[in-house]
Amino acid sequence: LFRSDVTYKARLTGQITSNQIIWTMYITREGTGGFPEFIWFTGTSKPDGTSGQWIFNQSSTVPEAILQIDWTKSGSSVNDVKYTYVKNNDSFKTSYIEYGLTSNVRNAFYNIHYYDGANFSDVNVEWNTTTLEGRVKSSDFLLGGWYCWDSNKINLDTCPS
Repeated sequence: LFRSDVTYKARLTGQITSNQIIWTMYITREGTGGFPEFIWFTGTSKPDGTSGQWIFNQSSTVPEAILQIDWTKSGSSVNDVKYTYVKNNDSFKTSYIEYGLTSNVRNAFYNIHYYDGANFSDVNVEWNTTTLEGRVKSSDFLLGGWYCWDSNKINLDTCPS
Protein backbone atom coordinates (compact mmCIF):
# COMPACT_ATOMS: atom_id res chain seq x y z
CA LEU A 1 0.00 0.00 0.00
CA PHE A 2 1.56 3.28 -1.11
CA ARG A 3 1.07 6.28 1.17
CA SER A 4 1.97 9.69 -0.17
CA ASP A 5 1.78 11.25 3.32
CA VAL A 6 4.67 9.17 4.73
CA THR A 7 8.39 9.55 4.08
CA TYR A 8 11.11 7.32 5.47
CA LYS A 9 14.67 8.57 5.68
CA ALA A 10 17.67 6.33 6.23
CA ARG A 11 21.15 7.40 7.27
CA LEU A 12 24.03 4.91 7.23
CA THR A 13 27.36 5.65 8.89
CA GLY A 14 30.54 3.62 8.70
CA GLN A 15 33.77 3.91 10.64
CA ILE A 16 36.82 2.15 9.26
CA THR A 17 39.26 0.78 11.83
CA SER A 18 42.36 -1.32 11.30
CA ASN A 19 40.45 -4.63 11.22
CA GLN A 20 36.74 -3.86 10.73
CA ILE A 21 34.11 -1.42 9.57
CA ILE A 22 31.59 -0.36 12.22
CA TRP A 23 28.13 0.36 10.75
CA THR A 24 25.10 2.19 12.15
CA MET A 25 21.81 2.60 10.26
CA TYR A 26 19.34 5.24 11.45
CA ILE A 27 15.68 5.44 10.33
CA THR A 28 13.19 8.33 10.59
CA ARG A 29 9.53 8.37 9.57
CA GLU A 30 7.91 11.67 8.69
CA GLY A 31 4.17 12.18 8.22
CA THR A 32 1.36 9.96 9.51
CA GLY A 33 2.61 7.76 12.35
CA GLY A 34 5.97 9.49 12.20
CA PHE A 35 8.80 8.81 14.62
CA PRO A 36 12.13 10.48 15.33
CA GLU A 37 15.41 9.03 14.17
CA PHE A 38 16.37 5.80 15.93
CA ILE A 39 19.08 3.19 15.43
CA TRP A 40 17.57 0.44 13.28
CA PHE A 41 20.70 -1.68 13.21
CA THR A 42 24.37 -1.71 14.10
CA GLY A 43 27.03 -4.02 12.84
CA THR A 44 30.54 -4.78 11.82
CA SER A 45 32.12 -6.24 8.74
CA LYS A 46 35.63 -7.09 7.63
CA PRO A 47 37.09 -4.56 5.20
CA ASP A 48 37.45 -7.31 2.56
CA GLY A 49 33.73 -8.16 2.81
CA THR A 50 34.26 -11.78 3.91
CA SER A 51 32.22 -11.67 7.13
CA GLY A 52 30.07 -9.50 9.30
CA GLN A 53 27.36 -9.21 11.89
CA TRP A 54 24.24 -7.03 12.06
CA ILE A 55 22.07 -6.47 15.12
CA PHE A 56 18.58 -5.10 14.42
CA ASN A 57 16.46 -3.23 16.95
CA GLN A 58 12.76 -4.01 17.26
CA SER A 59 11.27 -0.55 16.55
CA SER A 60 11.42 3.15 17.32
CA THR A 61 9.20 2.57 20.38
CA VAL A 62 11.07 -0.57 21.50
CA PRO A 63 14.71 0.19 20.65
CA GLU A 64 15.97 -3.19 21.89
CA ALA A 65 17.99 -5.79 19.99
CA ILE A 66 15.70 -8.43 18.46
CA LEU A 67 17.60 -10.05 15.56
CA GLN A 68 21.27 -10.82 14.99
CA ILE A 69 22.56 -11.80 11.57
CA ASP A 70 26.02 -13.37 11.25
CA TRP A 71 27.43 -14.10 7.80
CA THR A 72 30.51 -15.24 5.93
CA LYS A 73 31.21 -14.91 2.24
CA SER A 74 33.77 -16.22 -0.25
CA GLY A 75 33.92 -14.56 -3.66
CA SER A 76 30.34 -13.83 -4.68
CA SER A 77 28.85 -16.71 -2.63
CA VAL A 78 27.52 -16.53 0.90
CA ASN A 79 29.03 -19.51 2.75
CA ASP A 80 26.99 -19.20 5.92
CA VAL A 81 24.29 -16.91 7.27
CA LYS A 82 22.63 -17.29 10.65
CA TYR A 83 19.56 -15.36 11.88
CA THR A 84 19.28 -15.48 15.68
CA TYR A 85 16.43 -14.11 17.80
CA VAL A 86 18.18 -12.20 20.60
CA LYS A 87 15.47 -10.29 22.45
CA ASN A 88 16.16 -10.35 26.21
CA ASN A 89 13.54 -11.72 28.61
CA ASP A 90 11.77 -13.59 25.81
CA SER A 91 11.19 -17.36 25.71
CA PHE A 92 12.10 -17.46 22.01
CA LYS A 93 15.59 -16.01 22.67
CA THR A 94 18.34 -18.08 20.99
CA SER A 95 15.99 -19.45 18.30
CA TYR A 96 17.79 -19.40 14.95
CA ILE A 97 17.78 -20.35 11.30
CA GLU A 98 21.14 -21.01 9.70
CA TYR A 99 21.90 -21.61 6.04
CA GLY A 100 25.25 -22.60 4.62
CA LEU A 101 27.34 -24.24 1.95
CA THR A 102 29.98 -26.90 2.56
CA SER A 103 32.35 -29.08 0.55
CA ASN A 104 30.40 -32.24 1.53
CA VAL A 105 28.42 -34.32 -1.00
CA ARG A 106 25.30 -32.68 0.46
CA ASN A 107 26.79 -29.25 0.07
CA ALA A 108 23.96 -27.06 1.38
CA PHE A 109 22.17 -27.06 4.71
CA TYR A 110 19.62 -25.45 6.97
CA ASN A 111 19.84 -25.79 10.74
CA ILE A 112 16.75 -24.57 12.58
CA HIS A 113 16.55 -24.23 16.37
CA TYR A 114 13.23 -22.86 17.54
CA TYR A 115 10.96 -22.56 20.52
CA ASP A 116 7.47 -23.97 19.99
CA GLY A 117 5.97 -22.32 23.08
CA ALA A 118 6.97 -25.16 25.42
CA ASN A 119 10.34 -26.55 24.29
CA PHE A 120 13.17 -25.94 21.89
CA SER A 121 13.29 -28.20 18.82
CA ASP A 122 15.86 -28.75 16.10
CA VAL A 123 15.44 -29.47 12.41
CA ASN A 124 18.40 -30.21 10.15
CA VAL A 125 18.19 -30.32 6.35
CA GLU A 126 21.05 -31.19 3.99
CA TRP A 127 20.96 -31.48 0.19
CA ASN A 128 23.10 -31.48 -2.92
CA THR A 129 22.60 -28.28 -4.91
CA THR A 130 23.27 -30.07 -8.22
CA THR A 131 21.39 -33.38 -7.89
CA LEU A 132 18.84 -32.05 -5.34
CA GLU A 133 18.99 -35.32 -3.35
CA GLY A 134 18.93 -34.69 0.36
CA ARG A 135 17.81 -35.53 3.85
CA VAL A 136 16.02 -34.09 6.87
CA LYS A 137 16.19 -34.90 10.59
CA SER A 138 14.09 -33.76 13.54
CA SER A 139 13.97 -35.89 16.68
CA ASP A 140 10.80 -34.09 17.86
CA PHE A 141 8.79 -34.61 14.66
CA LEU A 142 10.39 -37.49 12.76
CA LEU A 143 11.06 -40.80 14.49
CA GLY A 144 14.57 -42.16 14.15
CA GLY A 145 17.37 -40.51 12.25
CA TRP A 146 17.52 -39.02 8.79
CA TYR A 147 14.71 -39.16 6.21
CA CYS A 148 16.03 -38.98 2.66
CA TRP A 149 14.88 -38.23 -0.87
CA ASP A 150 16.50 -38.84 -4.22
CA SER A 151 17.18 -36.49 -7.14
CA ASN A 152 13.57 -36.96 -8.29
CA LYS A 153 12.41 -35.83 -4.81
CA ILE A 154 11.06 -39.32 -4.07
CA ASN A 155 11.34 -40.55 -0.46
CA LEU A 156 13.83 -43.35 0.10
CA ASP A 157 13.37 -46.30 2.47
CA THR A 158 17.01 -46.05 3.60
CA CYS A 159 19.45 -43.18 3.48
CA PRO A 160 22.74 -43.47 1.63
CA SER A 161 25.73 -42.54 3.74
